[in-house]
Amino acid sequence: MKIIVRIFGLSVMLFYVILIFLQMIDYNIRRDELNQCISMAMTSTQIIMMENIEDQILGTNNCRKKITSNKEYLDEFKNNFHVLTSTNTDYKIHVYAIDYTTGLLSIGVEGQFLTLNGIKKKFNSRKTSVIDVLHE
Repeated sequence: MKIIVRIFGLSVMLFYVILIFLQMIDYNIRRDELNQCISMAMTSTQIIMMENIEDQILGTNNCRKKITSNKEYLDEFKNNFHVLTSTNTDYKIHVYAIDYTTGLLSIGVEGQFLTLNGIKKKFNSRKTSVIDVLHE
């Protein structure tokens, strides 16, 4: 009987250890997704904005999409970001600085998800980017 109780106790402990590791892995996957998505969305948005700024400076019309306000600039980032996300994490985007005329974009994104025991876990990331167009 002692052996059965020990085996049961060890099985319960092993089960909880496995749950803890799964929770840690889940958190790391979501945090990595946030960091990658915010970087890729920032890069995609800034490439489009750089084309707009180059068109203004050089007097050309080569940009893929016209951005004429800070709201359009932010909407472009949001669209690029939400296309990349794949987990069921709730994201909130915080704008720290934005200027479509100079290509300044400073964004913070906060992610939130439910753990296996029902607790809300939060994590965040912040990126800032400025466009520097060189011309003669």
